[in-house]
Amino acid sequence: MPVKRSTRLKRSLLVFISLVVTACSQQATPMGPTPAAPVLAVIGGVPQRAEGDGRTEIIWLAPAEWSHLEYVVAEFEAQNPDIRVEIKQVSTESMIQEVENTLGVGSSSPDVVTLDASLSAYYGFNGWLESLFNNFTFDQKQDWIRASRMSSIFNQERYSAPLTASTQLLFFNRDLFERDRTKPPKPDSNWTWERVMSAAEKLTIDEDDDGHPDVWGFAWEDVGLAQLAPLAQSFGGGEVGADGLTIEGALDSVAWIGAFEFYSDVFTERKVTPTTEGFNAVESFERGELSMLVADAINIMRFAGAYSGTGLSFDWGVTPYPYFKKGEAASPVGGWNMGVNANSMQKDAAMRFVVWLTTGEGAETMWRFSTPGLPAQKTVLNLIIRGPEFDDVPWSYLRVAANQAIENLALLPITPGFPYYDAILQGMLTDIREGTDPERALNSVVELITFVIEENQR
Repeated sequence: MPVKRSTRLKRSLLVFISLVVTACSQQATPMGPTPAAPVLAVIGGVPQRAEGDGRTEIIWLAPAEWSHLEYVVAEFEAQNPDIRVEIKQVSTESMIQEVENTLGVGSSSPDVVTLDASLSAYYGFNGWLESLFNNFTFDQKQDWIRASRMSSIFNQERYSAPLTASTQLLFFNRDLFERDRTKPPKPDSNWTWERVMSAAEKLTIDEDDDGHPDVWGFAWEDVGLAQLAPLAQSFGGGEVGADGLTIEGALDSVAWIGAFEFYSDVFTERKVTPTTEGFNAVESFERGELSMLVADAINIMRFAGAYSGTGLSFDWGVTPYPYFKKGEAASPVGGWNMGVNANSMQKDAAMRFVVWLTTGEGAETMWRFSTPGLPAQKTVLNLIIRGPEFDDVPWSYLRVAANQAIENLALLPITPGFPYYDAILQGMLTDIREGTDPERALNSVVELITFVIEENQR
């Protein structure tokens, strides 16, 4: 049967190609008193800089979910008394739109922007970010874990600097394993996908025999490109050509076909994962209805009760991201980067802040006060690996994440069209979960994208 080519897929494809072609044509718990919060006048909805003390003032756009940033800024200002940093926070959900509404229209504010690492090439290639290529020493750059360091570079330009890293782990409910008399992972083990699926089939339990399992064996927290690309990377597969556009020979390779055949089997053949729309894997795991969960390492803090004060009611553990028996370990990477607005009127001050925040003492200060995720710096990750405060469960699980971040994080797909590239695959994954043949789906996507690129380049 021919592959189903949904309207959603075609629409996403056209948006992706138009923006990529446009981009190409343009190329290029704290101690001490709380500092007083700066006061900004608001005129027409735009924060206006205060006047009076002679300092150079910059505005930092940061996620609203990050706490205690005033302590981080106070430390920077103490070491840089000629600079004042105003903090503007918006939710992570609205961050992309906020950047589009400011940097995307040529505004000089904010001066410093926090961005998802996967968007660095897109923002930089569109001319929104200032080059940071000559602003860091060799040692500072080498201190960033390789995957994060490479995510900030596209077309031989560094458009951002890594601040945090994120990675995915395999969380498991030890009580459910023991109830079903299935051997759970050992603390130092790294399971293969084959072993995960074997256990997941045993742990998918329908006590009522009504066709709707009471306990599911396995689920992913998210099914985006960053989370699933390591399935193919474990087989040696790439995601996109060196030009950031070419996907022929990458997405239709044997590695990607094999990875998505496995992905399809999880839903359609093994049926260890629910396909219900709106299913929340993390909440299902918290309720004890899910035996194994691949999710962001930041969930260690959530499950340990760091935010609510109450941890999970059952015994749980983590192991590194699984890999294929005939492949190599390759785990997902994401995180937050810092960039400087290309139209900022205070670039020198903004760059000093970005360099301080993403290296050395500044990076450690950010991790200790705000901890929005794993740090992207090896020296700070080693504080987790070696620190005695991480000796005991569940905090010792952070060491698993830190070691994985240093040792085997796969590279992010580096392309100026990442958000649209990801959207296209999201549509394709939906079709695969509904039964579309993976090889045909991949070939169809490659054929469509290649055709439209060629038409726009004529």
